[in-house]
Amino acid sequence: LYARLPAAAALPPEARALLDERAGSWIERVGFQDRIEGRPVNVTHTTVHGAWPADLDRVLLAGAWDGSGALVSEPLARQLGLPLTDAGLAEARVRIDTGQGPEAVPVAGIYREYGGGRGSVNLPASRWPQPPPGLRTLEVFGVADVEGLAGALASALPAGSEVRRNREILEFSLEIFDRTFRVTGVLQTLAGLVAGIGLFGALSALALERQAQYGVMRTLGVQRRAPALASLGESLLVALLAAVLALPVGVGVAVVLL
Repeated sequence: LYARLPAAAALPPEARALLDERAGSWIERVGFQDRIEGRPVNVTHTTVHGAWPADLDRVLLAGAWDGSGALVSEPLARQLGLPLTDAGLAEARVRIDTGQGPEAVPVAGIYREYGGGRGSVNLPASRWPQPPPGLRTLEVFGVADVEGLAGALASALPAGSEVRRNREILEFSLEIFDRTFRVTGVLQTLAGLVAGIGLFGALSALALERQAQYGVMRTLGVQRRAPALASLGESLLVALLAAVLALPVGVGVAVVLL
């Protein structure tokens, strides 16, 4: 389950008790903006209730959550010159001012972030006891009765909160991908039409240019269909050569993008 509260809204005690009772573990996050080493970043104040879900470590490029160190997004790690390997993180630090003076916080891990932008940091609650107000979100794991907990949680949270099931998030994501691919399909069709028109124009211009040669061939007794077959063979050869060159380039681009 995933829940999002209105901006600056606190988590009601009844909702907290409900999650402690019916969830295997859950993560409470408060997001706000701050500056780290002079750079504007998105900071997420993270409180883990129960065990840290092992599935979340799959998004880590290096390191692992240890409950005391910061998780830094890959774009920000590159900006700060942090290492992106497990071995290099042993001595990595990020300097953060938590309102109690600057502190060199150990970097526990680097996680992948595909949104780009300013970068982000997940900071354990112990490192910032009194964070500024921000957007509060909940991630709930290990739930036996998802539908029942979703309904009860929606009733316990403040007005304006959103409760989403994993299935709903997946369906929404797939819908966005489908829209993107439909647009891509239209662009592919247009590109194919433009390429076909261009090829037809080039072959037509070539045929007009060779009319004198075809006349000489007819005079020499060459059959009428011979020039047509020669032009057809030339067109097929050009198409085959283009396919041979385009396939490896397309596969290479797909590997890079994926």
